[in-house]
Formats: sequence, structure tokens, C-alpha cells
Amino acid sequence: MTFCENAFYLFHDQKIREVWSVIDKAAIEAQLG
Repeated sequence: MTFCENAFYLFHDQKIREVWSVIDKAAIEAQLG
């Protein structure tokens, strides 16, 4: 399976505090058929 993703990370005190992820859901659905 192949798809594109964009991930955004919020850091505080050199640690990841939050993650936002946007994936190509249509590409995943098409491959699952």
C-alpha cells in the first residue's frame, strides 16, 4: 500500500506535545478496493 501523508509536530521543551496528520484517504480506499 502506498499513500501520501503530511505530519505536523508541536514541540515544547524538546519533546513532541501534539501531532496532526493528514493522509490521502482516497488513495488508501482505492487500493483496498
